[in-house]
Amino acid sequence: MVNEDLQNSVKQLFVAYFNIKEAQFNWHVPLEQLDEDFRTLRYLVYLEQLINTEFNAKVLLMEKINASIHTPTDIIKLVETELN
Repeated sequence: MVNEDLQNSVKQLFVAYFNIKEAQFNWHVPLEQLDEDFRTLRYLVYLEQLINTEFNAKVLLMEKINASIHTPTDIIKLVETELN
């Protein structure tokens, strides 16, 4: 998968399944700032499930991501690592 395709897929997950409008999406803003609901653990669990389903992979976000400091760019790096 081309990096751009990966980015588009991840961005669409954020926009489609979370309270994040495409115009407010930013690759460099922590998840909690994009959507306050990421303060609850279940949103990170849900994101992990969506990513694992979308890419048919086992990406472990729960162990590696802190929603208050990590950004969508960090998610991309984890997915890329797992897919390669």
